[in-house]
Amino acid sequence: MRLEQAGHIAAIGQFFLGIPCLVFAVLSYQAQVLSSHATQSASAPFSWSWNMLTPLALPLAVAFLALISMAGAVVNFIGWRGRTATSAPKESVQPSNAQTSRLKIISAHYGVEGGPDPDVYEKYLKPRIHGDALVGWVGADLFGGYQPVINAYKRLKVRYSFEGREHIIMRGENQMIVIPEDDVLKEEIDECEKRHKSAIAFVNELREKINSLADGSVSESDPLVYPEFVDARWDGSDKKELQAYFAMENRGRGEALNIVLEPIELGGKIVQFTRHRIAAALLPKKGAFFYPDVVTKENHSVPESSRDLFHLFCLDYISLGDSTIIEATTSLVATYQDKARNLFEVTCELVFDPAAHADVRMGNRGPRPVICTRNHKFRKVAKATPPPDEAEK
Repeated sequence: MRLEQAGHIAAIGQFFLGIPCLVFAVLSYQAQVLSSHATQSASAPFSWSWNMLTPLALPLAVAFLALISMAGAVVNFIGWRGRTATSAPKESVQPSNAQTSRLKIISAHYGVEGGPDPDVYEKYLKPRIHGDALVGWVGADLFGGYQPVINAYKRLKVRYSFEGREHIIMRGENQMIVIPEDDVLKEEIDECEKRHKSAIAFVNELREKINSLADGSVSESDPLVYPEFVDARWDGSDKKELQAYFAMENRGRGEALNIVLEPIELGGKIVQFTRHRIAAALLPKKGAFFYPDVVTKENHSVPESSRDLFHLFCLDYISLGDSTIIEATTSLVATYQDKARNLFEVTCELVFDPAAHADVRMGNRGPRPVICTRNHKFRKVAKATPPPDEAEK
């Protein structure tokens, strides 16, 4: 805009500078004509010739330059006026995305529960809103190199309103966040969760009916298989499944056969277990190792980075949304048989300590375990039925 104003002033100056030049050219021309008449005889008749133009060359040249200068000034002035008229509406119309978007971010906190958790909406999320949505990966994609806390697992918690309805969404580090959430997909997920809970309730009911038909007492002569969690991250292995596994220890007096450790759900993934050391029977005072195999709910394999049981347990803890909870627990179930083919079941709690996990992430190996088992309970689920010929005997 300042450059155009300067061009306007220069054009006006050029125009007014040409006027005195034109006047000077006219006066010079008159003086030359009068001088040529005075040198001629009064009695001699006037005769025109091309030589009369020689003394007029300077004033004619000055007049020509003055006209060109004035014409250029007029053209520049008209052009500047045209540019000003066409550019003014563009400067005045500046649509604001924040005013037209149906998505309103109320608050957005990026950090850890109970620790540094600053609001990042104005500086980082507001510029990423396009139309009525915000999409991005929690971490460097949304925040660049900004980290409210180092060496700690962070999460983004956003409270927003869409078409007048408030929602809260929370995503962990390196997870994608989509705002607003797909309501249709959410309804389908809720329906799947209801069916899943209904199936679990049916299985539990069936187990209770089976238990009512059998004597659930367990004696010291029976096999007693204890699942114990093993944290082997300091043993030097790079594979996630070798850094966290279960040791099945038989502390009873009988042999254990066909040991099965049932899958568990952690961090939205399914953790399955396979026997690392196959044996015909697990003898008393002996152990067998079960290593995790992490898959999706659709039974698809996952990358190496998603096989970390500590990380998956941490995701479950974050999903609770309450930093005052000092531990997160989930049930662990294993079944096995004795030599007579009686079926036994052991249940226990798998406990996650977020404070101990934070210490390990900071490089400190504290006295408390990050994950452990407790409250082991044994029962005989079903008695073996002898074959018909043996029953007759």
